[in-house]
Amino acid sequence: MLGEGNREEGRRIRVKYSDLKRVDAVYTDLAAYWKQKYAALQIQTPNEGMNTLINTWTLYQSEINVMFEGR
Repeated sequence: MLGEGNREEGRRIRVKYSDLKRVDAVYTDLAAYWKQKYAALQIQTPNEGMNTLINTWTLYQSEINVMFEGR
């Protein structure tokens, strides 16, 4: 597991996700979250690479920046 935090936080997370059914449920929730985000706005250009950049990576980068801004 990679991330930030102290050892106690790492232990807490390890226990929290030690049940694989819980991991599957959280993954499903995460996939639904991103599907909803992606569906809000999709830009189509003649260039598939540009579409991927705009519709996926730029959205992801913006979301990460907002998450870290709130810290």
